[in-house]
Amino acid sequence: MEAYAKSISKILHSSDQFLIPFFQRFYKWGRKDWERLRADLWALMDDERDRKHFLGPLVCTAEGVTPGEVTAFQLIDGQQRLTTLSLLLCALRDVARQQGEEELAARIEENFLIHKFEKKLRRYKIVPRTGDREAFIAIVDGKELDREAGLQIVAAYDFFRKHIQQLAQTAGGEGLANLFQKATGGLYLVVITIDEENPYEIFESLNSTGLPLAESDLIRNFLFMHVPQDDQEDFQEDHWEPYEALFDATDKHDALKPTDFYRSFLMRGGTYSQPKSTFLDFKEYFRQRGWSPVDQVAELARFAKLECQLRRPDTVTDAALAKRLRSVAAMEINTSHPLLLNLLARHEEGVLPMDGLLGCLDDLCSFVLRRSICGESTRTYGKWFCEAITAIKDNPRSDLQGYWQHRGWPDDRALQTALVEFPVYRREPKKCRLILEELERDLGHKERVDPTTLSIEHVMPQTLSGKSSKEWKEALGTDWKSLHERWLHTLGNLTLSGYNGPMSNHGFATKREELTRSNVSLNRHFTDHDKWDAAAIEQRGRKLSETVTGLWPRPEGGPAYVPPSKERKLKAGVERRTAYWSDLLAILKEKHGWKDLPEATGETRLELPLGVDGASLYAWYKVGGKQLWAAVVLPPGRGRRHFRNLVADRAAIDKELGFMADWNDAGRSVGAMRKNSSIKDPLDWLEQHEWLASKLTTVRRVLAPRIEQLASSEDSEDDSGETSREYWRGRSTDEALGWCDQIKDLIDEVGSRKHDLVYRVHNIAVKPADDFFNVVSFYPRKRSVWMSSGSSSLEQWANRFADAGFETSVKRKGRLGVRLTQEVLDAHRELISDYLRHLVETAKTKNARSDELVAFWQAFVERMQQHQTPLTPQSPRGQAWMNFAIGRSDAWLHGSVNSVKNRASVGLGLRGAEQQAVFQALYADRDRISQEIGGDLEWLGDPERKSLRIYLRNTQIDVRDHSNWPELHDWMIEKLGHFHCAFVPRLSRLG
Repeated sequence: MEAYAKSISKILHSSDQFLIPFFQRFYKWGRKDWERLRADLWALMDDERDRKHFLGPLVCTAEGVTPGEVTAFQLIDGQQRLTTLSLLLCALRDVARQQGEEELAARIEENFLIHKFEKKLRRYKIVPRTGDREAFIAIVDGKELDREAGLQIVAAYDFFRKHIQQLAQTAGGEGLANLFQKATGGLYLVVITIDEENPYEIFESLNSTGLPLAESDLIRNFLFMHVPQDDQEDFQEDHWEPYEALFDATDKHDALKPTDFYRSFLMRGGTYSQPKSTFLDFKEYFRQRGWSPVDQVAELARFAKLECQLRRPDTVTDAALAKRLRSVAAMEINTSHPLLLNLLARHEEGVLPMDGLLGCLDDLCSFVLRRSICGESTRTYGKWFCEAITAIKDNPRSDLQGYWQHRGWPDDRALQTALVEFPVYRREPKKCRLILEELERDLGHKERVDPTTLSIEHVMPQTLSGKSSKEWKEALGTDWKSLHERWLHTLGNLTLSGYNGPMSNHGFATKREELTRSNVSLNRHFTDHDKWDAAAIEQRGRKLSETVTGLWPRPEGGPAYVPPSKERKLKAGVERRTAYWSDLLAILKEKHGWKDLPEATGETRLELPLGVDGASLYAWYKVGGKQLWAAVVLPPGRGRRHFRNLVADRAAIDKELGFMADWNDAGRSVGAMRKNSSIKDPLDWLEQHEWLASKLTTVRRVLAPRIEQLASSEDSEDDSGETSREYWRGRSTDEALGWCDQIKDLIDEVGSRKHDLVYRVHNIAVKPADDFFNVVSFYPRKRSVWMSSGSSSLEQWANRFADAGFETSVKRKGRLGVRLTQEVLDAHRELISDYLRHLVETAKTKNARSDELVAFWQAFVERMQQHQTPLTPQSPRGQAWMNFAIGRSDAWLHGSVNSVKNRASVGLGLRGAEQQAVFQALYADRDRISQEIGGDLEWLGDPERKSLRIYLRNTQIDVRDHSNWPELHDWMIEKLGHFHCAFVPRLSRLG
């Protein structure tokens, strides 16, 4: 490898030619890049010194040197820079001609743009890849340009031409000559010439540090690298373009994503490919086949046509197959495409007859539909569908039926039971429409109606409002609200109609008249009903569910199906975690020499021997965040001091660990964390266990001696978090501790669950045996006990206790203290019980609200992963907000939801001494910012606030209705993206 700093003159004023290979990106520099280059050049012109300005590297490989001919180099890195400089020189040449500077124009063209006496492509100093080449050559040759095509190359040429024209008006020919001298003599590139290397592999390595190419781009470029340079244009026109056109959008269909196809293509044989390994797996596949690029593209085209059938069922000519593929599409199981490609290929090859293929598709739909309605998980489908391919032996349909039954194919009884109350319209809208359409086709009518032209109608309307609301509420009875919510979206309350709009929220009598007048067979059911209540909906649901089991049948026999239940899931989780930790313990013992290891448990974390008192070592799986941890956790009290001492030596510790540790101040933990990890698939365990074992061993080796040294340097007095009853006997009395016992027993009684006393250094807490929150805390004295608790009605309860003669104190953060003695307990047991009942119920309500918020944010994160966004969400928590980092500690984006006030918002938060000035600068530009974001922003800039806020509210969507969550999530994701685009660049400029 050789590297030299060369001016643009030395690079282009030579007999060399630079070829941009097909695997490079198209020209993509934009106005920001052009402006930066222009500013650098204009600064050089204003500087009288003979100064050099380096633009970066130019990496190339020689194509081979033939005496007397142009020397060609493949450009691996730097094509954006060199192409832009050539476009600038073209613009300078053309302006020079307009100004009558013919000598300068000729000098630029003949020395820097072309090889004057060469023919065809050898004539040009730079040859871009196909797609950019045509426009670039037209610019070099001074031909008419197609500005309607919107090519960046043409836009770059126009940008520099306008600026150079302006320069010519102010500085004339002298200014143009100065620009030429600075552009060719003052701009430098570091030219790196690499010999005996694969140019594509070099590009792939360089690309990994920048903006990565899509897997499909890498595959395309890889194939082109196996085509000789002189044949690439023919390969592109004759083979690649027809193949790639299969993925293009049509009048009726969106464009398809080639990367998704490539992964399905690779897995069609039953070998699983990780989502981020598609390119690497394709390279190995190509190597094993040993085919030419032409043969490989022919095979890809064959399977791409099958993929188009899956994605576009309406293009399939066989009516029966098209119908089945539409049903498969309604199942929303793109992860099944490897299996489906396998089956379609078998049929195409004549080894699977049409009736066998249709049967396999029917069974697949039945398997997925039944599992969805019965509440089964879909997370493992990607691997199951791939694994199912390996189950196919002599009889594809029979073999797959056996596999589906083994994986849990709900039987008729389970399906009918679940479907009656399943909110199919809300939970599975596409499957809901398919079910209704198939029910209509099954019932038939002498004047058959095309179900696909009809809309789904809720017989009992979605909102009970307007003139008919009283009628509906009376029909449902006193418990109308819960019954409406329970039965609204179930199959029994749904039908098909062409009158969806006009019927709206009318009463049942009006709706019945409209429904029974139609030719829709489903609606004949309503003729015999005078009212439509919960019982009528349930009855119709049971009747329809029986028909559904026949439309999507399951073969008899096979393993008995066990419906999902909380107990089943808990048991499966415990068994999985026990096996997971057991395998980890084996690796620690056999490969790393650990001794005195514990037994594996079904907990989410496993405590391991650290060899030091006062700290714990854990292997930990955090389910919600999909994180694996190998960390030391220090206790409260003394452990916090130890943590601070460790932080002070953080740089040395990180260096000794060999990785940047995660330091959690709130949790007093130090260790390693691995994201995006799931323990559901045992195939992933070995890699995870090797990572955990390595990190645990390193963390113990590095941190245990330090913690032991810190512990030995302190007093032996133990002020750590947990103590014992004996500890409190020395600080209080048995009588006072007995009062704590009485309160704990009262909490057990009013809360209908078991609670524990937790003895700590500064207090004694009462908490549920199976939860983490405290109901109350005790501060025992010699002759009394102070009971402290948080209350949502603090002032009310403080007054009630004060009226009863209690000694009380209101603490900070809304905590109420009440002094207890035996006399008080005896005299006011009923009041104390009421208060404790209030605390327990408040805690339950908070937990329920917390669970709902976790569900909201989990759904939000899943929705966010479907969008392309620069933001990374936090792990979902039971709180009303979620913050998003934007690369600085004094500013962040956030989304929030308020079910009490029925609104949601997204916004920007600012914090710190300097942010008031930043806020004012942003506020001065508020009109433009509001226009960019698309809404009227609210600005909270009070200097007394801890943080400054700029946010946008949405009060148009009912956030309490879970069916509105997808719409709300899309709004929040869109606006967060607008906030990021509007504020992050401005904050960077403001410092």
